[in-house]
Amino acid sequence: MRHADLWLTSEAVTLSSWTARALGDLDFSIAVVVFTAPERELRRMEVAIGPCVATGGRKRALAGLTRQDLGETPRHTAALLTALSGEAAPGALEVVAREGKGVLHVCTERFVNAMAEAREELVRLAAEDQARGTRLWDERVEQYEQSWRTATTWPRRVESTSHRLGRLHWALTARERGHPLYCWHGPSAQTYEVVAQSAP
Repeated sequence: MRHADLWLTSEAVTLSSWTARALGDLDFSIAVVVFTAPERELRRMEVAIGPCVATGGRKRALAGLTRQDLGETPRHTAALLTALSGEAAPGALEVVAREGKGVLHVCTERFVNAMAEAREELVRLAAEDQARGTRLWDERVEQYEQSWRTATTWPRRVESTSHRLGRLHWALTARERGHPLYCWHGPSAQTYEVVAQSAP
């Protein structure tokens, strides 16, 4: 599955929420992280700050910083169920915990199945494309992302949601491992661009 990692400079993260909304832009101060883990591993995260920040003296977090999809609210996340299956979005997520500005949801079985089945279809289409020289994978991804964009209201500057479909892989992984699939929404963890400079 092709996935675009989004890197932000520290200046970009400082864009205030109200300014982002006024410009019709994504609010870079919030994010969703979709991840799978055994329930016992949840002790490695604090709901207030999310799975991308290591806590308790641990060296590794549950998920990497580039797993953040910025500006996405629970409403946006749940709308993917409608986009993939036509089912009502309220059946997608269940609240597990709230702390500070963070909220941890678990994806319902039907939401996990919808995403996992979409991922399996994309794998099959990719194999067909390679064998026949077609572009079925691209067409289906475009269909998914357009359906997702029309299933709920996104900021007007959001031109594509296709890079957010990497979560389909994690849904299939969760189902294969028998683990829950979680969606954490809350304050984004800051990431930086690495800029190469020549030595003087």
